[in-house]
Amino acid sequence: RQRQMCIRDRYVVSTENTTVAVVEGHGEITANAFSSILTDENYAVESVNLTSSDIGEDIDMLIIASPQMDYTADEIDKLDRYFDQGGKAQIFMDISDASLPKLEAYLQEWGVAFQPGFVVDTNRGNYMQNMTLLLPNIESTEYTQTIVDNNLMMFVPQARGIAISDVVGIEAEEILTTSSNSFIRTD
Repeated sequence: RQRQMCIRDRYVVSTENTTVAVVEGHGEITANAFSSILTDENYAVESVNLTSSDIGEDIDMLIIASPQMDYTADEIDKLDRYFDQGGKAQIFMDISDASLPKLEAYLQEWGVAFQPGFVVDTNRGNYMQNMTLLLPNIESTEYTQTIVDNNLMMFVPQARGIAISDVVGIEAEEILTTSSNSFIRTD
């Protein structure tokens, strides 16, 4: 099955006050896009520009949302320190032609490889109108429990595929998946 990520997740489950930092400075989707959604779910939201700042120790979740410019070695080092201290992240990539060799190579070290192209799912229950307008399967996790319990669906237009490989000491959790009839289209 192809793994995929969505651009937005409107339903985030939180049982405590959690601080989320949205990375900016690479043409990403900004903190403003996430702020009202996440604050409605009891999250504190701030932005962080890795060019000029470190990731604060109070950050519970980092969001990297569709960067359009690559990261520098110094910014990768900041991500590495954050993850080495047990940091968590949601990383979203769109299907643009952005060249991100440093960031993508770094993520591969952690077992996450974004695939070129976009996901197509031919299973009728997993798309709406067009086979690239996806209605993925939502796996039951602590982050998606409300969605699953309420039989809600998530609409994901034109997602990139993600290959997850096992890396010792790193946990990767599938949240959205497509059917066994899905594939990646690159043309």
